Amino acid sequence: MPRPGISYYEVARAAEQLIASGHEPTIERIRMVLKTGSNSTIANHLRAWRNKQEITQQIASKEHLPEELVGVLKGLWERVMSQAESQIATIQGTAVQTNAELNQIIEQQQKENNRLLQSEAELKQSVYTLTQEKAVLEQMLSPAKTTIATLKSQIVGLEQKLNEKDLRIDELHKQNQQIQTNLEHYRSAMVEQRQADNLRNEEERRRLEKDIADLKLTNKTLDQEKNDLDKKLIKLQHAYESLLLQNDSNRQDYENIGLELNQTKLLLAQKNENCQHWQAQYEALSMESKAQIEKIMVLQTEIAMLNEQLSMLKSQLDETIEQNKLLANEKWILGQEKAQLMGELKQLHQSFLEKVAV
Repeated sequence: MPRPGISYYEVARAAEQLIASGHEPTIERIRMVLKTGSNSTIANHLRAWRNKQEITQQIASKEHLPEELVGVLKGLWERVMSQAESQIATIQGTAVQTNAELNQIIEQQQKENNRLLQSEAELKQSVYTLTQEKAVLEQMLSPAKTTIATLKSQIVGLEQKLNEKDLRIDELHKQNQQIQTNLEHYRSAMVEQRQADNLRNEEERRRLEKDIADLKLTNKTLDQEKNDLDKKLIKLQHAYESLLLQNDSNRQDYENIGLELNQTKLLLAQKNENCQHWQAQYEALSMESKAQIEKIMVLQTEIAMLNEQLSMLKSQLDETIEQNKLLANEKWILGQEKAQLMGELKQLHQSFLEKVAV
C-alpha cells in the first residue's frame, strides 16, 4: 500500500523542534527534519501552523495565560488528534485492502462458477451424445432382428418343402422369387445403413475414441455375418437350380440343405449373442450416464456452498464499514471532549484570576 502524504501534525512537530533548537522553521529545514514531503504540502501546513501560533498568542494575551501553557495544551490536543487520525488512516487502509481482497475472492468465485456451469453444459452434451448412441445401436439391431425373422420364415418354408416333393418345386419357384426380392431389399438397406453408419462413426470418432474401436469391430463382424448369410443364400439358390436340373438327386440335395439350415441356425444363435453383447454395452453406457448426472449434482452442491461463503464475505465487508462509521463517531466525540476541555480551561483561568484578585 503506498505511503500517505505528510500530515499537518508532522509539520507542526518539526517546526516546534526547530524553534526549540533556536532555528526559524522554513520549508527546507522542515523537509530536512522529516526527510520526505513536497514543498507545496509543507508550505500549506507551515502556513496553517503559523496562523495557529498567532491565534495561540492572541488567546494567551486575551486570557492572561502563559503562552507555554497554551502551547502545551495545544500540543496535547494535536497529538491526540494526530493519533486518532493515524488510527483512522490505518483502519481505512486495512478496510481498503480487505475490500480489494474480497473483490478478488468474489471474482475468483465467479470464474469458478462459470467453469462449473461450462462443465455442467459439457456433461449435458455427453448425456445427449450417449442418448444418440443408444438410438444408433437400436437402429443397428433392428435390421438384424428383421433378418433373423426373415431367415426363420425361410427355414420354416424349406422344412415344409421337404415333406412334399411335387409341391416343393412350385413353392421353391415362388420362394426363390421372394428370396431374390428380399435379397435386393436387404442389400439396398444394408448399403444405406452402411453409409449412415460411416457418417455416424465419423462423428463418434471425434467424441469417443475409446468406443470407436469396438464399433468398428462390431461393424466388421456384422459385415462378415452378412457376407456369410449372402453366401448361404447363394448356395441355397444353387441348390435350387440343381434341384431343377437333377430331380433324381433331390433327396440328397435336401439333406445337404438341411445341414446348411442347421449351420444357419448356429449363425443365428451367434447373432443373438452379439445382440446380447450390444445390450450389455448399452446398459454400461446408461450406468456411465447416471454417474455423470451424480457428478453434476455434486458440482451444484459445491456451487451452493461457494455462494454461501460469498454471502459470509459480504457480511464481513458490511461489518468493516460499520467499524469505519464507529471510528468517525469516536472522532466526533473527541471533538466534543476538546470543546469540553477548552471550557474547563476557561473555568480554571477564571478561578485563577479570582484568586489573584483576592
